[in-house]
Amino acid sequence: MRKEKQRYLEELARQRAEVQARAVLVDGKEVTIAARANPEGHLYGSVGPAQIVAALADDGLFIESENVALDEPIRQLDKYEVPLRFGEDITATIHVWVVPVHVEGEEPVPAEAPAAEPGQAPAEAGPPEAQPPQAAAEDKAAEETV
Repeated sequence: MRKEKQRYLEELARQRAEVQARAVLVDGKEVTIAARANPEGHLYGSVGPAQIVAALADDGLFIESENVALDEPIRQLDKYEVPLRFGEDITATIHVWVVPVHVEGEEPVPAEAPAAEPGQAPAEAGPPEAQPPQAAAEDKAAEETV
């Protein structure tokens, strides 16, 4: 009975050492997650433990999503300090950058309207067929009111 208890305690100590080593390995690491967001930086979805675990796995660091201690999902572009809990007293902190993603074939949303070319007034930005549909409609409506 004593030998079994001794083996059990040795196994627990070995597992705890592995968990501590994993915590030390990920502590302070930075990961970047690209997500779709509007011009104000609000995400169209959210970033949760599964995405953080996947980003760490891309860097060769493997943890379980249960270890990610997010109070609520991330819904804004920014840098976050995310705590990881591996046990009652074994913790680590990682830095998660949530950045905007550019979808191929889609124009990035500008922060403000593009300026007219030098020497051109805004209404003379080009022929209506060369303008986006919304801009062409606005030009046509402006002409009708004159």
